[in-house]
Amino acid sequence: MRRFNTAIFYDVENLTQGSNFSKDFIQNFSLRPIYQKISALEIVDRVALQRAYANWSDPRLSILKTEINQLGIDPIQIFGFTRHPIKNAADIQLVVDAMDLSFTRPHIDIYVVVSGDGGFSALAKKLHEYGRQVIGCAYATAANEIFKSVCDYFIELDSPSDPADVHKITIYNDKGFGIGITHPLVVRLAKNIGILENQNFEQVIHYSRELLYWFYNDSSSRQQLENEGIHLSVIREAFKYGIPGFKPDRIGFGRFAELLQFICTDQPFCIALQPPSNLLLLSRSNIPETVEILPDLQESDLHQLDRYQNLLASGKPRIIINSIFNDRLLFAQVLHILWSDREQPKSLENWVQRLSQQWSQFTIEEWTNCCLTLLNCEFLKGTPDDRTLSHQQLYWQAEVPELDQVFQKIQDLAHHKLQTILASTLNAEIFAQLFPW
Repeated sequence: MRRFNTAIFYDVENLTQGSNFSKDFIQNFSLRPIYQKISALEIVDRVALQRAYANWSDPRLSILKTEINQLGIDPIQIFGFTRHPIKNAADIQLVVDAMDLSFTRPHIDIYVVVSGDGGFSALAKKLHEYGRQVIGCAYATAANEIFKSVCDYFIELDSPSDPADVHKITIYNDKGFGIGITHPLVVRLAKNIGILENQNFEQVIHYSRELLYWFYNDSSSRQQLENEGIHLSVIREAFKYGIPGFKPDRIGFGRFAELLQFICTDQPFCIALQPPSNLLLLSRSNIPETVEILPDLQESDLHQLDRYQNLLASGKPRIIINSIFNDRLLFAQVLHILWSDREQPKSLENWVQRLSQQWSQFTIEEWTNCCLTLLNCEFLKGTPDDRTLSHQQLYWQAEVPELDQVFQKIQDLAHHKLQTILASTLNAEIFAQLFPW
């Protein structure tokens, strides 16, 4: 299932380029396109929280009130620490909040800092130590190069005063590797190991083992493995270089550490927990007393119903089979409603509201997942297709099919997706359990 894995922190003072911004500037300023660009990144699943730091008593910022409410952003009031405004007050509060979340919200592993301030480089590096990924986001003309280089991704924005409204993602640093590829060990690895193009289960597992063996065989990293260990943030950086855009849940792992526990099975290295929360890659030949070895994972541990469900629910196309599909009579009525209203396209929100009013025993999330599954199976279609889903109107695009035809198409698409990921390891018995119809 999709996870609430992302926190976004907006440094509004940085975005408005100081306290002397003009009314014309703020008229063209919006957080919405920034949020949409962040949400479009593949590593972002669901946004758990958003905070925007500013002196919200400034009447010029009142124009943003409606927008931050619609986007679910919490405004954090920053006055400064003296009678005069202090520039770093928002920065300090943002850093404190981010570090607090890294301890109190372990499910959040993507931190987005919307600012070009170079001072956030230290925050990004510290979050990496705790196994978190960092996305930076700032105006192209005001983005600190050091901050850009240590981010896992960096989104460059045009200023609201510029005529164009173009946003782009920078994916290379000055070393020719991905943004955030800065650790000396990983830079050296990148000069010796190529990038994996195809990413099905068997290829990823084989390539991942190659990456770990590079650390084991390299003289410098081998010394670290046998002494203090290598922090998983360094290993994650190596994976980021070697398997661009890779997410462990695409091949059935909920967490990056779980993938490594599987890779390390029967190998001369292992994953260990150093209290309170540091995860390390260690050589099995020298295990410090202060760490706890995490258990290896066998292949039989991977082929579980919930893992297959997570694979289908993540990435594209997203397929989520819930109890709505399992009630044949009810689902036939759902299809009839969608077909009968084919001349009146509606937004996803409107479709969900209509269906939830008809059958209130199911949650809004269940109806949303039902509609998204039909959309991904191309029974529903959105228009105009050059806009985001939230701004599209959905309509039934085909003749009303037989119920079994709908079920078969969903099942075929699910099989193709899992076959692409898991290749020959796909377990037919587990797959059959996904579709009780």
